[in-house]
Amino acid sequence: MVRTFLSHSSLDKDLARLVADDLAACGVETWLDEIELLVGDQLSQRIREAISASEYLAVFVSHDSLGSRWVAVEIAYAKEVMESTGCARLLPILTPGLKNEEIPEVMRDYLGMDIREAGKYGSQIETLIRQLNPSALPKSSYGYWGLSLDARRKKCLVDAGKGARFHSWVVDHLKAILQANRDPSQRYWAYVALGELAPSKNDSEELRLLKAGMEDRDPFARAGAIEGTKIVEQIIRRRQ
Repeated sequence: MVRTFLSHSSLDKDLARLVADDLAACGVETWLDEIELLVGDQLSQRIREAISASEYLAVFVSHDSLGSRWVAVEIAYAKEVMESTGCARLLPILTPGLKNEEIPEVMRDYLGMDIREAGKYGSQIETLIRQLNPSALPKSSYGYWGLSLDARRKKCLVDAGKGARFHSWVVDHLKAILQANRDPSQRYWAYVALGELAPSKNDSEELRLLKAGMEDRDPFARAGAIEGTKIVEQIIRRRQ
């Protein structure tokens, strides 16, 4: 199994968790500090060992990671491993809000993932899965796979979108799923997720999408919009 070390700033944790969950659902083993590190571990030694045992070092390139001491250390470790063994190839993950001119020179020589636009996240991570674990890709006879939106993945997306940092990005990703997906079950879960993420103000994008979902031609997908709207109403009542 391909092992990928996820290097990120603590402020990008929500997005790192989402990517880790999506990769794990597609059979890619990931190393994420909050999961792997134990109390009492010597950080530098454990991180060096984890990078040495990884085929890829995925770096979440953001405004905050560019100034992170630990991210810099992890990249330096990866370079040492690459020079000595040829393993731990760098895999830049360009995150929302990052401008082209802010991408470090060291990262421009490596192909990676550009997920700055939420609508491209699905195609970008599918391309990555095609490289890391092509056997996990959906078969023509059975389209459901690790990145299909179900109850598990809905929770991962909602968790990533609860914080202000990636809220709009997650909403845009759900919107892209609604626009591109013919599977009513995935639209159902997208509507439910929007309900869990929706603020109480009437002019929000989440509420607009839920209102449009009430006209969804498929009754199962439409039930998701109804459920999402009920969740919003419950949240509003609790706040009163």
